[in-house]
Amino acid sequence: MKDLHGFPDYFAYIGLDFLKLDRKLVLSDVQDLTKAQLRIYRNAVYARHGRSFKNEDLQSLFNGYDWYKRKTDYTDALLTDTDKENIKIIQKAEAVTASETQAE
Repeated sequence: MKDLHGFPDYFAYIGLDFLKLDRKLVLSDVQDLTKAQLRIYRNAVYARHGRSFKNEDLQSLFNGYDWYKRKTDYTDALLTDTDKENIKIIQKAEAVTASETQAE
């Protein structure tokens, strides 16, 4: 894998266990993550299936991984049931993080 931002594994550097996405997440897996971490984690679910990203920082991040293979014919139909559940769990955590930020 190529170095990203000077680090060999950006996911590990920012405290994300990429391999957890192989199984169904539970809220405790993501509840203590920051807004930025949650965003990357959620988009990693899509990236694993080759989705391309309009956002340059996400596209650059995933381009740096050997496992990422952009698919021009990507659709959300490629997502597994586990992927869909993980996205929901991450979105729940993002909603909590957003509401906590507004309350401050």
